Amino acid sequence: MGWLQYVAVEREFTEDDRTRAEISLLVSERLEAKVDNAVSLVTAAAEILKSEEGEPAEKLSLILEELCKASPDILNMHFDDPSAVSVAFSPRKNKRGESNIGVSHKDRSHWKNPYVKDGISVSGLVQAVGASDRKIVNITKPVYSNGRFVGLAVAALDLEQIAAQVLKGLATDAYQIGIFGRNGEVIFSSGKSVPLHNLSIEERTHRSFTFSNAEYYGYVRPLAVTDWSVGVFSRTVDRKTVLVQLFIRNVFVWLATFLAAIVIGFLASISVVRAVEKLTRQMTAARILPDKSEKIKSPRELVQLQRTYGRMQERLLTAQTRLKELNSSLEAKVKAQVETIQRHEALLTSLFSDMNEGIVLFNQKLEMRFRNPSAVRLLNLSENEARKRFLALVKEMHQSPDKHLFIHSGVYDLELRMFESGTKDVFCVIARDATSEVQIDRLKDELIGIAAHELKTPLAGVRMAAECLVKTVQDPESKETAAELLESADEMKDMISRWLDVAKLQTGSYEIHPEFCLIKPMIRKALKHFSGFKDFECSLEISPDAAAANVDKQAFMQIIQNLLSNAYKYRKEGSACRVKIQTRKLGDFLELMVEDDGIGVPESALDKIFDRFYQVRMDSARKIGGTGLGLYITKELVLLHKGKVTVASTLGEGTVFTLELPALPTETANEEEE
Repeated sequence: MGWLQYVAVEREFTEDDRTRAEISLLVSERLEAKVDNAVSLVTAAAEILKSEEGEPAEKLSLILEELCKASPDILNMHFDDPSAVSVAFSPRKNKRGESNIGVSHKDRSHWKNPYVKDGISVSGLVQAVGASDRKIVNITKPVYSNGRFVGLAVAALDLEQIAAQVLKGLATDAYQIGIFGRNGEVIFSSGKSVPLHNLSIEERTHRSFTFSNAEYYGYVRPLAVTDWSVGVFSRTVDRKTVLVQLFIRNVFVWLATFLAAIVIGFLASISVVRAVEKLTRQMTAARILPDKSEKIKSPRELVQLQRTYGRMQERLLTAQTRLKELNSSLEAKVKAQVETIQRHEALLTSLFSDMNEGIVLFNQKLEMRFRNPSAVRLLNLSENEARKRFLALVKEMHQSPDKHLFIHSGVYDLELRMFESGTKDVFCVIARDATSEVQIDRLKDELIGIAAHELKTPLAGVRMAAECLVKTVQDPESKETAAELLESADEMKDMISRWLDVAKLQTGSYEIHPEFCLIKPMIRKALKHFSGFKDFECSLEISPDAAAANVDKQAFMQIIQNLLSNAYKYRKEGSACRVKIQTRKLGDFLELMVEDDGIGVPESALDKIFDRFYQVRMDSARKIGGTGLGLYITKELVLLHKGKVTVASTLGEGTVFTLELPALPTETANEEEE
C-alpha cells in the first residue's frame, strides 16, 4: 500500500515536471522562432549589402525599412562599412531627431568581433545607445565579397516586447517563468510578487532554487540559436511535506508487518525444524524406510520429500549392485583383451625380429617407436646413427609422391618403402636388401650393350644381302620374301640402336651437341618415317616466337620420332592416328606439346610410362609391340638438354606430352664454344 501511495505521489511530481518541461519547451520554441526570423532577415540584409555595395544611403535605408516591417520585434537595422560607420539605417533618425547615418559604431558591442567569416553572432543583453534607450540584443552577420570584407549587417531586437509575446497565456500563479541572458541575468519574469534573481553557472544545471527566501523547484532549458535560457519554477514546500508524511506513515506500517512476520515465521518453523531433523537422521543412516522416531507427519511437503528420498535410496542401492556386476564383467573382458594384445605383440615382435627385412615404426610426431635388428644391420650404422638416418629418410619419403627410395648403405643396396595408417598416426618403413637385383640389372645392362655391339656387324651383312636380293631376284615371291627380310633387318637395327642408346644413357657416355637451329625442318624430317602410313596424320602449329631451340639435332629428331611412334602404336583400333604438334615461348624455354587422339593412358600408369621396358597393357585381345624403351630414352634425352617432360592423359580421349627445351644457348655452352 505504501509503495502504491509513493508511486501515486511520484506520478504527480512527474506530471508537474512534465508540465514545467512543456512550458519551457514552448517558451524556448517561440523565442527560437523569433530569433530565427531575425537571423533570416539579417542574412537577407547581408546579401543585399553584398549585391548593392556602393549604392546611395537613401536606397539602402529604404530596403532596411522594408525588412523591418517583416518583423515588429526588430527595433532597428543598419549597415556598417569596414570602418564601423553606418552607411544605411532604419529608422533614419533617433528620438532626438538626429540622423543615424554616418555614426561610428566602433565602440559598440557588435564590433567586438566582426570578422567571423560567414558566421551569425548573437550578442548578450546590452543597453541601446542612440536609436533606442531600451535593452536590446544585436544580431550581426559579416559581409564578404570576393574574399574582401565589405561590412556588417546588424539588427537590434526588443527583448522586453519579445518576452511579453512569448509568455502570453503561459504565466500562472502556480509557476514562475523567467528568461535569462547569456550571463544568467534576468531578462523577463512573469511574476512580480517573487522577483527572480540572476542565475549562476552552477544553478543552471540544478533543480533547486531560492528566490526571496522561498524554495523553488525549477527546470532551465538553454536555447539552440543563442546563449539565452528559459526557466520554469514552482514552490517545493508542498512536495517535501507530502513525502515526509508518506515516509513516516509507511515506516510504522512496515515495522508492524515485520514484527508480525517474525512471530508467525517462528511459530511455523518449529514443526519444520523438527521434521528436517528426522529426515536428516534417516538420510545419515541411509535407510530406505524411516523408523518410528524418524517418521514425519507434517508439513505435507516434507512428508512427500521423505517418501521420495526412500524411493531414490532404493534405486541407488539397486544401481550400485548393478554397477559392481558391470565393473566385474568389464574388468574380466579388459584383462582378456590385454592378454590377447600382449600375445599378439609378442608374436609380431618375434616375427619382426627374425625377418631379414628391416622394419621401423614412427608415430605422428616422427618419433621412432619400434625397429627390428635387421633395420640397424642393413644400414651398417650404430644404434644412434641408424635412428637419425631413418628419421631423415622418413622425412624425405614423406614428401615423395610414391613413398619409395633406393639408397646404398656402403654394404647393401637398399630399397625403402613407407606405408601410412588410415588415420596417418603411424608410419611404417620397410627396408629390403636389393643388392642382388641391382647387380642383376647392372649385368643385364652390360649384356644388352655387349649383345647390341656384337649383333651390329652380322646384322649389317644380313641387311646388305637382303638389299641385293631385292634388287636382283626376279621371282615375285622371292622378291617379297627378300623385302620382308630387309624390313625385319631394319626393325632389328632400330632395336639394337635403342639398346645401345640405353646402355650409353645408363653409363653416362651419351653425348649431345646442342646448337641453335630451327625446329620445323627437323620435325618434318622426323615425319618422313611415317610418310608411307595412310592412317597417320600430323598437323604443325609453330609459334613465330618459338620457332627455334638450342638442341642436338639427332637427339631432337629421335625424341619426336619416339613420341610420334608411341602415338601411332596406341591409336584407337580401326581409326586413323591424328597428332597435333604445337610450340610456344615460355621464358627461356621452348614449350613443345605433342597431342594425339588415341586410347589414352590409365591414371595408375602415368608415373611408370617413362620407366625402362614398361609397356601399358590396355586390352588383352590387342597386342601392342615394342621394347618399352622409347619413352625412357625420350625422358633421358630431354634431361640431358636440361629440360623436362610431363604427360597428361584422359582414358579413351588421348594423351598430351609436354616438353620444355632451352630456347637459347646456355652460358656454359657459349663458354665451351669459345
